[in-house]
Amino acid sequence: MINFCLSVMLSGLAVGLLNFGDRIAIIAAGMFTAISMSAMLYSLIVYYWRARKIRKRDFGPYDDRIGPTFLCFALCVALMMNFKLKFRAEQQ
Repeated sequence: MINFCLSVMLSGLAVGLLNFGDRIAIIAAGMFTAISMSAMLYSLIVYYWRARKIRKRDFGPYDDRIGPTFLCFALCVALMMNFKLKFRAEQQ
C-alpha cells in the first residue's frame, strides 16, 4: 500500500513539473515518472509473489529488503540530479 501511495504522489509531482516547469523540470519529470512506474511495477510483482507463496502455504519470509532500498536510492539520485541541474543552470 505504501508503494502505491508513493507512486501516486510521484506521478502527481511529475505531472506538475511537466506542466509548469522549464527544461530542467521536464528532465526531472521524466526521472520521477520512471521511478514512479518502477515503483508500481515493483508493487505488482511483490503482490503476486506474496499471493503465490500464501496459496502454496509457504512458511518462507514475505519481506523484501532489496526493492525498497533500490527505490529509495533511485529517488535520492533523481533529487540530487534535479538540484545539480538547477544549480548549474543558475550559475550560467
